[in-house]
Amino acid sequence: MLAWPYTWGMSTSCAADPDPCRCPLCGGPNACAMATPGVDAAGPCWCVSAVFPQTLLDQVPPAAQGRACICPACVARVAEEKAAP
Repeated sequence: MLAWPYTWGMSTSCAADPDPCRCPLCGGPNACAMATPGVDAAGPCWCVSAVFPQTLLDQVPPAAQGRACICPACVARVAEEKAAP
């Protein structure tokens, strides 16, 4: 499992393609403190303490790698699937 490595050098404009404010997997808001306009990025983003399984990272389309963060909902979904019997 890896911590999300793609926060440095990200575009801070949500008008970019792919949209850095949207999850590249589900299209929902990713709550990225580095990319969300009006959010004080001085503090750490939620993803700093999150664990991203390699299987989840492998699902990110190549065009979005390093440009858009996976959202908390997708991370939680994978964690629930792993915990299910």
